[in-house]
Amino acid sequence: MSGLIKVWLVLLPILVLQGCASYKQQTEPARQALLVQDWAAAEQALLRDLDGERREKILLNLELGMLRHLAGDYQGSHGLFEQAKADAEAAQTLSVTEELRVLLTSPRQRIYRPQTFERLFVEYIQTLNFIALSEAAVHSSDPSRSSNSANLAQQREALNNARVMVRQKEIQLNDLAAQVLDYQAAAEQRETPFYRLLAILRLLNGDLFDRSEYVLRDNAWLRYVTGMIYEQRGEWSAAQVAYQQAAELYEQGYREQMGLSDQVTQQAWFDTLRMMKRLNQPGWPGLAAQKLSEPQQQQLQAWQPGWVELVQVVHQGWIPQRGEMNAMLIVNHRTQNMEVYPIILAPGDEGLAQSIWFYLMYTDKGLARLALNIYQDGLRGIVRGAIGSKTLFLGPIWPQVQAVGLDRAAQTPLRVTLPYYDLLAWPQPTKLQWRLNEQAVTGVMMDAPAIQAVQAQLLAANEDFYAALARAMLKRLGVQAVTQDNAWLRLLGDIATSATEAAETRNWQTLPAYIHLQRYWVEPGLVTWVDVDGQTQQRELSAGERWWLPIAHQQ
Repeated sequence: MSGLIKVWLVLLPILVLQGCASYKQQTEPARQALLVQDWAAAEQALLRDLDGERREKILLNLELGMLRHLAGDYQGSHGLFEQAKADAEAAQTLSVTEELRVLLTSPRQRIYRPQTFERLFVEYIQTLNFIALSEAAVHSSDPSRSSNSANLAQQREALNNARVMVRQKEIQLNDLAAQVLDYQAAAEQRETPFYRLLAILRLLNGDLFDRSEYVLRDNAWLRYVTGMIYEQRGEWSAAQVAYQQAAELYEQGYREQMGLSDQVTQQAWFDTLRMMKRLNQPGWPGLAAQKLSEPQQQQLQAWQPGWVELVQVVHQGWIPQRGEMNAMLIVNHRTQNMEVYPIILAPGDEGLAQSIWFYLMYTDKGLARLALNIYQDGLRGIVRGAIGSKTLFLGPIWPQVQAVGLDRAAQTPLRVTLPYYDLLAWPQPTKLQWRLNEQAVTGVMMDAPAIQAVQAQLLAANEDFYAALARAMLKRLGVQAVTQDNAWLRLLGDIATSATEAAETRNWQTLPAYIHLQRYWVEPGLVTWVDVDGQTQQRELSAGERWWLPIAHQQ
């Protein structure tokens, strides 16, 4: 009987690997509705599947706020975002009870708090809401209105509210920038002898990433949007400052970090120089020669404040979902190591994506690791590295490991769950094209929230890994303490604790993967264009008029 129990204990983690449904699985109905742009169905699915009372209340309001925005309910969207912000502010203080519950179960039991990059996009969507309300007031054809004065008042109110949103966003961006090195200082740091030595040691250890390159230091696109709002309100000097901040951020590192083209930097400098020209600042021609291409210099030279402008923000795709992968933790008494192996049960590309993520983030790599594995475990050490495992060396603290009973507790495998992104199914950006007055024009990709999501996960990978190990070990020690030497009770306890194990895979899934900008200037008069949806539009635009086209979402 004891032999049978031991077999069951060894097989236990494999039998309960699936555990609780991941957030990705839980929200799959809403995701399918998003893919066909059925906003109402997506909202109903989220209301049904998420805990809107406690754990996912903030996240649910973020999702619903975006869905209302997409559906054109801009006031409703704004209210939901305000509620999410208020709840997030109240949830900043950590609860001891909540953290204890997380240790005994999983991070899914914690109230969801938006990631840094997600928080920055809340005011951005609210700004777009007020731009849409402003345009609706200007171009309203409601015959019940007695005059245009009511429309103009609503437009002013909406633009004032948009300005409030961008000021809040500026405060957040300034606070973020104050906490980290800026791009220029980070680049200078990488050139120091000490940092180069660290890079050599990192490569010897098999670490493929310099994580400092993925730190979010600011957001150039949000700075640019701030400039657009200031310009819309006639605050030319403030607009110039914001546009220049965006241009310098793109130039110094944000463009490269987000995988954007050189066009984005030139777009930001073009608008900076437009404001300089409008303000009659003398230095703009020389700066234009340094920053702009020859065609852009010619366009800037021809541009006049009385020209009309067409603007459209286009959101493409959806931010990727975080998946959950399984791993097995065991303590090796012979080598006095803790070993973690990925357990890949998913078929096809999904399983391959999990293997790739574990290899990139965790697997022992590099000459130093290989030498140590061979020294400790001979040929088995080579094999262990080849199949992709993570080894933690416990030798120096082995007496303490024995003192707490971890050596006995982890003799049989423990289930560990880790979040990951499927890099094989990554959404690809596309070029968006218009026709304006019979000429083909191409939009500019300005930002990539999808890239920010995976970089945030990359930076959190080690913390997630060690937290998952700690949870698994604490739960096993707890079961061991309660069940003592009763093997059957221990088996039941292990089943229960393994079934509750789940990685933190929640994220704001209705954010776009990529953000494009269509922005063009032409002389006043009859303007014809074919938009990104293939629809032909034609309008008579008067001098100085700016036409914000409806914010579009492309798959």
